[in-house]
Amino acid sequence: SGRRAVALYEALLGPVPRTGLALDNVAGILIRIGQPRGARDVAVRSAAILARNLGPDAYEVSYPLHNMAVAEHLLGDFVSARRHFQRSLEISERAVGRDDPSNAPVWRGLGQCALAEGHPREALAHFERALALTTAGGLPLPTLFARFHVAPARFELGERELARAEIRAIRDALPARDLNVEPHHRAELERWIADHGP
Repeated sequence: SGRRAVALYEALLGPVPRTGLALDNVAGILIRIGQPRGARDVAVRSAAILARNLGPDAYEVSYPLHNMAVAEHLLGDFVSARRHFQRSLEISERAVGRDDPSNAPVWRGLGQCALAEGHPREALAHFERALALTTAGGLPLPTLFARFHVAPARFELGERELARAEIRAIRDALPARDLNVEPHHRAELERWIADHGP
């Protein structure tokens, strides 16, 4: 569980920055294997350790805040998720600048919260910001997935045929065999198409 991971790392290393960063990695793993509650617990402790050692505005604190927000979004706590995404973004933009591509996932998270809360226009603005930052990073595969998040917001705003066409184009553009494309990414695309029409 998340609490066992925290106890183990702290017993081995103590509440030092290295422990905080290691716990943040554990939180990310727990998110990927479908354990958001444990991920949230670990991310909370990671953020506390890093903030105490490095200061609450240290760039490193933005990492567990992001994982905390992702876990909260998965748990349906959109208010807390939005708050932690915003705080993570505030710290990150101060450290690396507003236009750094590394900020894209946080904008995407804010968009997902807005969409879940029934605010598609706000969500679209956040997703388009994430897409702009990702495109600036110059990596084709992340750009495809950034485009994928824009389309559902357009669908909710009534641009349904455009959104469907965009999702199909993204699916067709995915490499057939690429270790960087995880199965759940393809499954998410196919599920959206199945739920919203061919």
